[in-house]
Amino acid sequence: WRFNTSLLSDSKFYKFITDAIEDFIAINDSDSEPISRALLWESLKAYLRGQIISYSAHVRKLRRSSIQKLTSELELVDQQLATIPSDSLSKRRLVLQTELDLIITNEAERLLLHSRARYYEYGDKPSRLLAHLLRRQAASRLIPRIKDGLGALQEDSQVINSVFSSFYESQYKIELPPDLTDMHTFLDELQFPPLNSELIDHLVQPL
Repeated sequence: WRFNTSLLSDSKFYKFITDAIEDFIAINDSDSEPISRALLWESLKAYLRGQIISYSAHVRKLRRSSIQKLTSELELVDQQLATIPSDSLSKRRLVLQTELDLIITNEAERLLLHSRARYYEYGDKPSRLLAHLLRRQAASRLIPRIKDGLGALQEDSQVINSVFSSFYESQYKIELPPDLTDMHTFLDELQFPPLNSELIDHLVQPL
């Protein structure tokens, strides 16, 4: 279990957890039956963990209920607009859609922050997250089928490798013309300027 840090920006959660701490201290930290601070602290952490899990589950339940309610109302308004269009129904639909978009956007932001935290903590470590990313990357590079030179669709992995091999062999194969007469004639007609004698002496002179 990990604490959902997005709850810290929720004013209702702040009041809820503050009241929970005060109630716990009032009940368990009494002068009549004193207990050690270490035991009080460990007990408070366990208590708060249960309270936070309960609060988070309640918030998720309310969020799902709100989304379902808004979706149902939107469908009903759309049906009414299809039969009897009116400005009031259009405004009502706009309000409902705005509320639904706001809930979905907040949830998307929460998930994005959570994913960034997970990438920051586990991104470069040999964990389930890294294994999942590698599997997804390998699956994205997989070629399940390919057409061969005859246009037939091949799905066997060995046949696919053979088709690729044949294709690149044909691309990089050097094909010489059967008659090399034109090439030799062209090379024979090339005239290179004679080398300067002083340059030759300079080149052969020992260092």
